[in-house]
Amino acid sequence: MAIERHPIIAEKNERRILVEVKTFGGRSFIRELEQAIGQYELYLDILELSKLEYELYLAISQFVYEEFFLRKGTHTIAQRHRLKLIVVDIEQEEITAWLSETALSNKP
Repeated sequence: MAIERHPIIAEKNERRILVEVKTFGGRSFIRELEQAIGQYELYLDILELSKLEYELYLAISQFVYEEFFLRKGTHTIAQRHRLKLIVVDIEQEEITAWLSETALSNKP
């Protein structure tokens, strides 16, 4: 499982993204989700106040996505907070999905 570290910044052509990696490796998923959403919201505020034009994404593993984010409650919370997700297959080390709040609204 990837280790959480400072956000990853990437730029390609005109697209600029900031990615916060979350492992959700703690004892309580709810506590981890609370921290992730708080951090995500804080980063959005910092980007806006700094006038930095980056898209913010939360990167999670395929396992965490399937096990928790496809549940109706977590899914609804992710929609309400307009989370943009990058889902990663840890073993293959590849991105399996980019999900914006629009894509999230089409799931469960």
